[in-house]
Amino acid sequence: MPFNNSTNHPFTGPWDDTAAVYGITDSQNRVIYVGRTNNLKRRMAEHQSNHYFVRQYGPLTVWIEAIASSSERKMRETALISEYQPPCNLNQQPTYTPYKSASIRNIDPKLWRSLKIVSAVVGSTAGACLTTALKDYILKHGSLPLDS
Repeated sequence: MPFNNSTNHPFTGPWDDTAAVYGITDSQNRVIYVGRTNNLKRRMAEHQSNHYFVRQYGPLTVWIEAIASSSERKMRETALISEYQPPCNLNQQPTYTPYKSASIRNIDPKLWRSLKIVSAVVGSTAGACLTTALKDYILKHGSLPLDS
């Protein structure tokens, strides 16, 4: 992973209060999320508290690039998101032609309501990952297998 002057740690830490840009990778070393923070210890605690990344992607590694300047962190985060297009970033632009929002609602109204509830409960980052995974599945298979 081309982070400049970076270190990597297991998702569980240890963490300090460094200002940094970070990338979370899955067990196959694919970048699944890129973020920036002025306090890495606080931000990793937030990620760990919702357990989404570990449940969805298994053992994780975090690559850290310490950057003191807020504007430099923002530029670096933007560049890394553009390069890797991680599925769990909210501002990621799809690399495929997105389906129309209404098409998922047409699959099953109960599913649509459930997605809205899940996104509210697990938070926006996890909701973005879930939505991306569902869109990818629908594009590949045409629909979701639903129990009646």
